[in-house]
Amino acid sequence: SSSSPWPVPHPPVPMKVASMALLVLAMLAVPVASVKTVHTVKTLHTALSLDLSGDRPITKVVKLLKDMAAQSEADAAAEADVYEKFQCYCTKTIDEKTKSIETLTDTIAMTKIDIEKNVALASQLAEKKEKLERDLQGNEESQTAANSSRKKANEEFLSEETDMTNGLTQLSQAYDTLAAINPPDAAGQASLLLQFSENPALVSLNKQLQEAAQGQGFLSRAPGNYEGQTGGVLGVLRSTRDTYAKNLEDLRAAEAASVEAYDKLLTTLLASEDELEAMKAMTMSAQTDTATKLAALRKGLKADEETLATDEEIKASTEKMYAEKTAIMEERSRLRTQENTAIAQAVSVLNSDSAFDAFGKTETTKTQAEAFLQLSQESSNVKSIRTAVLSLLKSEIHKTHSARLAHLAAFMDATPKVYTSERPVNPFAPVLKEIDDMEGVIHAEEKADKKKFDFCVSERTTNHAANASRTDEINTLSSSITQLAQTATTKEGELQTAKFDLGNNTVDQTTVTADRKAENEEYQTNIANLQNAAMLMQKAIKILTTYYDKLQPKDSLLQKEEATQAEEPPSYEFSAKFQGQKGGGGTGVIGQLQTILNTTEEEESNAHSAEQQAQAEFEDQMKALTDNEATLKQSITDLTKLIADTRLSMDQKKDERTDAREEKASIIKYLEDIKPGCDFIEANYEQRKTNRIAESESLTKAITLIKGTPAYTNFEEKEAAAR
Repeated sequence: SSSSPWPVPHPPVPMKVASMALLVLAMLAVPVASVKTVHTVKTLHTALSLDLSGDRPITKVVKLLKDMAAQSEADAAAEADVYEKFQCYCTKTIDEKTKSIETLTDTIAMTKIDIEKNVALASQLAEKKEKLERDLQGNEESQTAANSSRKKANEEFLSEETDMTNGLTQLSQAYDTLAAINPPDAAGQASLLLQFSENPALVSLNKQLQEAAQGQGFLSRAPGNYEGQTGGVLGVLRSTRDTYAKNLEDLRAAEAASVEAYDKLLTTLLASEDELEAMKAMTMSAQTDTATKLAALRKGLKADEETLATDEEIKASTEKMYAEKTAIMEERSRLRTQENTAIAQAVSVLNSDSAFDAFGKTETTKTQAEAFLQLSQESSNVKSIRTAVLSLLKSEIHKTHSARLAHLAAFMDATPKVYTSERPVNPFAPVLKEIDDMEGVIHAEEKADKKKFDFCVSERTTNHAANASRTDEINTLSSSITQLAQTATTKEGELQTAKFDLGNNTVDQTTVTADRKAENEEYQTNIANLQNAAMLMQKAIKILTTYYDKLQPKDSLLQKEEATQAEEPPSYEFSAKFQGQKGGGGTGVIGQLQTILNTTEEEESNAHSAEQQAQAEFEDQMKALTDNEATLKQSITDLTKLIADTRLSMDQKKDERTDAREEKASIIKYLEDIKPGCDFIEANYEQRKTNRIAESESLTKAITLIKGTPAYTNFEEKEAAAR
């Protein structure tokens, strides 16, 4: 695939090694003097396309093998670099998706809880809206009933006021007229003045006056007593007029009180209506906000669920790809190790003393450019030194598995084992230089490893502590946000309850005020009836009492008149002086009327007391309701501010948590970026250090072994003399 992070592999290097090994082993298996050996070597030359004009063929083979080893190391380094990047990509992707999955899972769970809360809130708001609409309808009905009642009461007042005003006018005219002329037939004249009145009370009074004019009823005059009749009629008219004036004043006062109560009731109803409308508007706004929030939450939930599914798929595919590529990398590393081992073995075989002895006896493997002296010309001491050093290196390689020591052993085998006749060459000088270079590399590597190790320990310690701090901060902020959200939700519930209670309080005030108004109207009507009945009974009692109190003197005068006129025959015979109905039940009637009057007055007094008590209870109830209303309004204000402050604090903490999460993500990314290199150096630092110490000790032993021999000293002296 073109998107694969892996480079296009080289042709299988192990196949090259296998072919070379087969050719070398085939060559070594032939006897030295055999003609077949020459043919085999020529075949090898042809197969390898070697140029025989320069170095010997075997030297070229060794160089080719070394080039292959170098290329293999370069390929391994390139693949390791690519794999490290691939590994970093995979681990980073897997960690990111794992955290994203955890975050999305928590977010989805919280979103579902928010959706459930908002669905419940939407249901509550719908119920509240319905309740407010019912309350508004009830308020409207109360206003309609109050307006209708007020209109009816006003019409009744105007009608009654007109009747009472007309009656009062007629009574005043009748009284003034009779008082001015004092006619002998006062009752008849008063009746004529009141005959056109439609007022029931005046119609009743007119009837009594007509009966008095005809000598009937309790207003009829005594024979010949014109002054008594006029005075009685004027007294009745004056008393009735005064009562009408008082009743008219009371009627107007009652109307004014009724108008005032109506105005207060209407003001309360209108204020309640405005408040209910405002609460309805708030509820509808809250419904809109809740619906919008629900839509956003559901949209966000869908997006989060889709992202979660995508992240889970990416994580699974990345884990699978990581496992597959890791297995491939491990297999390639195993094959490359085998390849390097085979190359080292082939170089060792081709560079051995026995190989040089064998190759020096054949035409094909002899040199054609220069006449070299074989290593057999070296002293036996030099051979012993080379053999001892190689044995030492091989032993150390077996113990430490050091690639550097293996490279040095190969280098020694590849070092020319001859010197020219013109100038002696110390065969160990290149080896000592190579050892010196290796020690420089070891020291540089030690310094670099130490610097990287200290850097990784310091950076990881610092950033892990910072990451833990950010994690604690995020957890603390998340806990605070959750608590603030719970507080806001609780206070919003309390706010809704307070608003609901305030609405009920307004309705209760309206209901209590309407009930009080109805009770007062009933009280006013009852008092008017009681006062009217008492007034009539008082007038009747006064008329009867006045009449009977005046009866005794008049009877004596009547007897005197009869005595002076004794010469005329009497029309009637009297067994006693005239008592009228006083002795025959008149006094009893007055007593009964007085009893009824007393009962009526007592009933009126009780009605006043009951009204005063009802008014006091109403005022106490209204005070409690208004106090509760003020408390609820203050509570609504306080809760609204508290909710706003809580939401603001929650938003601030969310911002702080977002910043902390970004810092944490940055820290984690940095740790992930340094993870591959730091994991390697921390896991292998001590082993690498131990290996370097072992390598240095081995190199020191080799130097000591080489320089401590007479042969090395002899070569040094010869080279000095040649210079």
